Amino acid sequence: MQQPSLDEIGKQFAMQYYDKLKTARQTIGSFFHEQARMIYEGVEAVGRDAIAMKLMELKCNTLNVFLTSVDTLSVENSLVILVCGQLQCDEDRPLSFCETFTLSMVNGCFLVSNSIFRLNIHHF
Repeated sequence: MQQPSLDEIGKQFAMQYYDKLKTARQTIGSFFHEQARMIYEGVEAVGRDAIAMKLMELKCNTLNVFLTSVDTLSVENSLVILVCGQLQCDEDRPLSFCETFTLSMVNGCFLVSNSIFRLNIHHF
């Protein structure tokens, strides 16, 4: 059986992650390493539980995510994934975003060790 390409791994991860964020946000912590770090709109959360709590605080009843691109690189024993797309919260207009993930291999599984999320809103 042929191993999936880096692009396939990155796209599968992104689809699963954002699907979980939309449909079962209370279980999103399962994607993160115990000591993971996240910067979400300039605010840092450290640890799986703190990250899960931060994502649970999102003020959306209905979240839609439209992925535009997913780029993946291999760096030593990790993957770096850049996701660009649009988020739509409830009936608000969709907003562009970028999110970068570092996935590290832990016991044969990839877990998020770092993440940076930013809405692409220009403040001039």
